[in-house]
Amino acid sequence: MNGYKINHMLFTNKEMQDILAGLKSLDSVNQTNRYVQLMEKLSEGSSCFMAGNQTMLINLSSWYKNSLPAKIEIIRNAIEQKTEIRFNYYPPMGESSRQIEPYCLIFQWAGWYVWGWCKIRKDFRLFKLNRMEETTTTDIVFNPRKYPLPDLENQKVFTENINVKVLFQPEHKWRLVDESGTGCFHLVMVWN
Repeated sequence: MNGYKINHMLFTNKEMQDILAGLKSLDSVNQTNRYVQLMEKLSEGSSCFMAGNQTMLINLSSWYKNSLPAKIEIIRNAIEQKTEIRFNYYPPMGESSRQIEPYCLIFQWAGWYVWGWCKIRKDFRLFKLNRMEETTTTDIVFNPRKYPLPDLENQKVFTENINVKVLFQPEHKWRLVDESGTGCFHLVMVWN
C-alpha cells in the first residue's frame, strides 16, 4: 500500500539488525539487489540500521558462488510455478539424470540443497546443488504433494562413518579443526 511504513517500535534495534543481517545474507548468493532494496524499505527513517552499524554479517556464498545463483533462481522459480526440474547429479553411488518436484531450498552444513520428490526413487530426496549440473525447468506442472520436512540430523543424512588415517604437519592442524572440529581426530606421534 502506498505510503505504508512499518512502525519501527515493533522491533528493537537488535531485532531489526538481525532481520537485516539475514536479508543481506540472501544477496550473497543470488546476486540480485532485491534484498538490499527490501532492507532499505524496512529501515526507512532509521539510518542506524543501514549505516554500517551491523554487528553480524553473514555471507552464504561458497566456492561455487558463480554457479549457485543461477541454480537457486531456477529452483525458486520452479517451486513458485510448481514445475518439475531436471538435472544431472553426481552422488557417491555414481552419476545419474534426475527429475524432481522441488519443494524447498535448504542451507545446511555450509551448502545449498533442494528437497523434492524424485521421480526415479518415488520418494522425497535431498539433492546438493554443488553436485547438480545442467539444471533446467521442464514444462511439466505438478500438483503439490503434502510433504514432510527433511530430517536433517547428521546421523540420518550422513549414515556412514568414514575413518581416515592422514599424515600431516603439526602446523596444519588448524585445517582439521576448521573443517570438522577438535573432536574429529586423534593425534599420533610419528618418529622419523
